[in-house]
Amino acid sequence: METRIVNTAAEPATEMHVKSPLDYESGLFSYRLSMSALRTMLNNNTITEVDYNKCRDKLAQKYGISLCSIFA
Repeated sequence: METRIVNTAAEPATEMHVKSPLDYESGLFSYRLSMSALRTMLNNNTITEVDYNKCRDKLAQKYGISLCSIFA
């Protein structure tokens, strides 16, 4: 009896990689939109600065934005 090894993921289970300028622009838009919401929550004391920084880092990674970028 042979054990079959196959990919059972319904979609890629890896992080998002930006491939084209259009993908980068889309990711940048989503990142900036999310950051705007986070800044509002920070200003309203809904989240702490520590939480804000953690979320910023996660979003930058998700959307392929370097934190050294002028857009971050």
